[in-house]
Amino acid sequence: MTSANRGEPTEGEIYEFRVRGELSSDWSEWFDAFEIVTGKGERELRGPIRDEAALYGMIAKFRDLGLLLLSLSAEPSAQQPQHPRSRK
Repeated sequence: MTSANRGEPTEGEIYEFRVRGELSSDWSEWFDAFEIVTGKGERELRGPIRDEAALYGMIAKFRDLGLLLLSLSAEPSAQQPQHPRSRK
């Protein structure tokens, strides 16, 4: 879950990046041991991001390798408690 007041990643948030380009699972360690799943011309990378600097670092790595970022999503990890939504 992102911090409501600043939009920054919080500890334990799991991110999933979808990119287009060539990237084998051998790159997993360089991408902070993210899980890399290959598909038809696209790759999914999934793992925890600890802070905003790490998020921007991942995006910079995609840029440096010439990978096109198709999508980015975040979800709380299983260890992070979910906060109930307020009811109106």
